[in-house]
Amino acid sequence: MDQFLKSLSKTTLAFLVIGGGIILIIIFDPPHTLCDSQLEAFKKKQQVFLYTNPKNKSEETTRQERLVNQCKISNNPGGCYEYFVELKKLLKDVRTIPDECLEDLGGVSQYKKAVWEAIGLVADLAWGEKPPETYFEKFGWLNTADISLFCHLKKVAVTVWGREEWRRFQEKKMFTHPGTESMERKKIWEKTLFSVNCAEYP
Repeated sequence: MDQFLKSLSKTTLAFLVIGGGIILIIIFDPPHTLCDSQLEAFKKKQQVFLYTNPKNKSEETTRQERLVNQCKISNNPGGCYEYFVELKKLLKDVRTIPDECLEDLGGVSQYKKAVWEAIGLVADLAWGEKPPETYFEKFGWLNTADISLFCHLKKVAVTVWGREEWRRFQEKKMFTHPGTESMERKKIWEKTLFSVNCAEYP
C-alpha cells in the first residue's frame, strides 16, 4: 500500500482524498431530498399530536394516545370531539404532501399507527356494543361529518398503503365487533361502517 501511494502524483492523491471525503459525507450525511424536507415539515406540524414533547421528559404518552383513550371511554360526541378535530388537522397536513412523497410518509410509524387506529375506532364507535338492528343504526351516534372523516381516512389508507392492505384490515376488523361470533360475513358487512358508500360523503 505504501509503495502504491508513493507511486501516485500529489495531484492524483489529492483527488483521491477529496473524493473519499465526499463519499464519506454522502454516506454519513446524505443530502436532503424534497421528500425529506416535506416529512420534516409534516412531523413538525404534528409534533403536538403524534409525538411526545422532547422537552418534557416526564411525558410518556402522546396527545393522540390520550385522546383515543378519552374517546373510547366516553363513547359520545363530546368525548371524541377533540380527537376528531385533531384527525381532521392531520388529514389537512397530509394534503400538503406531494404525491411522490406519500410512500415515504407511509413509512412513518407514528402516522401509520394513527391512521389505522382511527379507522378501527370510528368503525367500532358506529357499531356499538351489539350488532345494529337497522340500516340507520349502523352509524350509531356518528353524524355526517364523522362519517366523512372516516371516508377521508379510508382514502388516505388506500392511497398510501394500497387497496389490498385496506381489505386485509377491513376483513380482520369486521370480525372484532361485538356479537359477530355467530354472524355470517354478509350480515356483518351490511351492518358495519366499512360498507358505507364513501362517494356520498365527499
